[in-house]
Amino acid sequence: MEKIVILVLGITLSISGFTQTEGKVVFVNKQFNKSDTTRTFSILKTDQDKAIAKLLKYFGPAKTESAGMIKWENIKIDRIGSDLTVILKDGICETQKSFGSFKTFSDENDKKQKIEKMKKNQFRNIEIEILDKNGTNIINTKNKELIIIQILDKIIKE
Repeated sequence: MEKIVILVLGITLSISGFTQTEGKVVFVNKQFNKSDTTRTFSILKTDQDKAIAKLLKYFGPAKTESAGMIKWENIKIDRIGSDLTVILKDGICETQKSFGSFKTFSDENDKKQKIEKMKKNQFRNIEIEILDKNGTNIINTKNKELIIIQILDKIIKE
């Protein structure tokens, strides 16, 4: 439950920053843990299908791929590490007063229906998480955060 609340806070912070950052497509979601603060990254304000295609080209064939999740394994990212897992979640964020939620697509039909029926308080979101070989999110410093933002910006904006 604690992780869900923190993730929702991160999504909410990304949403509030969303309106203030012209031209920015990569946003940071922070998860405040007992020993550190880890980050995931949201890709917004762009054509998400094109962004996913560019990420597939950059990282290569995925270990698993569905409408709501893509998982790459044995990835090397300069200045971050090797033998990494990159997980991309694709879905809809919904905001309500002081709460937000994120639900991934279950399949292509679900994706199509949810996108067609989006309400004013909903938007499509791609969330990216980078894990070490033990399944731990290793983006836990400002320096690593900036490296990943730079890489994702370059991939998406090419």
